[in-house]
Amino acid sequence: MLWKNTRVAGRIAEVDGLRGLAILIVVVYHYVGAIGAPRHRLWEIVTRTTYLFWSGVDLFFVLSGFLIAGILIDSARSKDYFKTFYYRRIHRIFPLYFGWLALFYIGIYFNLDSKLGVQLFQTSVPLWLYPFFLQNNAPLWFNVESPPWMAMSWSLAVEEQFYVILPSIVRVVTKPALACLCAAVILLSPVYRFVLVAVNSHLDAGWVFSTLSRLDGLAMGVTVALLVRNQDCWMWLERHPTMLRLAGMLLLLAFVGMTYFMQLPVDAFTVVAVFYAVILLLAICQPTSRLSALLRTPTLQYFGKVSYAIYILHQGVHALTFRVGPTWAPRFSALRVVVLTTLSFVVTILLAELSWHFVESRLIRRAHIRYKY
Repeated sequence: MLWKNTRVAGRIAEVDGLRGLAILIVVVYHYVGAIGAPRHRLWEIVTRTTYLFWSGVDLFFVLSGFLIAGILIDSARSKDYFKTFYYRRIHRIFPLYFGWLALFYIGIYFNLDSKLGVQLFQTSVPLWLYPFFLQNNAPLWFNVESPPWMAMSWSLAVEEQFYVILPSIVRVVTKPALACLCAAVILLSPVYRFVLVAVNSHLDAGWVFSTLSRLDGLAMGVTVALLVRNQDCWMWLERHPTMLRLAGMLLLLAFVGMTYFMQLPVDAFTVVAVFYAVILLLAICQPTSRLSALLRTPTLQYFGKVSYAIYILHQGVHALTFRVGPTWAPRFSALRVVVLTTLSFVVTILLAELSWHFVESRLIRRAHIRYKY
């Protein structure tokens, strides 16, 4: 009889909690850690302690690889395999993304940057890249950066490209072959990054966003999906949590060292992806642990639920809030940043809640009723 792991058969609350943790890390980094103002001693301490939060998107990559691969592996023999997968993805991703993209095009058409006095919409990125989810490669291909309104969309583009190719791979290859392919990607992604930087000595940060540079995180997620669906691997993981914790601690030390002392070498992304894969394994394999209990808390569960909308909205809302917010005297600059940052966060959550209640939840429910594996 074919073995099935009941632990990953349905929705996993700990994974929702990890998604909530990931979005909080991303928002804190973009709202606090990635800006240099105000010049205040306390703010500098906060900024330095959030350096590690640059990796929030890598946690999203690992989670996406795990969740999408799990769905595809479990339904690989379904008659409506491709139809169901892509229609559900379209219902989940497209409405909010293309709605936000429409506002972006409107802002460009009416030249709102000049009217607002801020660089929010105008960009040198070819506009045709955005509907096809190719904008992540623009910094590498054209040496241009996305504007704040669409800055977050690079990682969504990487994931969408991943969604295009993974279903066909899972459909036609065996699980051992898929595991070998994941191992090759995990090994070759840092090699690609190294060659890219070495050959182009004057290359800017564009290599960080290119598709081939960031596939190792997604491949790590697929690897976890395979491990927890193999009976021997699952039994070993359940029996050796101490080894997983030790691996996690060692990887965390490497993560900290690369962030604070080595200025993010090209292999840092792989180390971080493995670290988050270990955290994911611990959360799944040890449901009675303190980590799993933390991930099941209502706060992280809520942020996991609305994480997609927060991710789409947060940078545009932040930039717009700081433009329309009042200008205070120089001696109150630190207080102004704190107030407007807090306001940005609150507005983003409110908009995300409205998006979930009136749009996302209804479309997800519709897709799951109409399209089944």
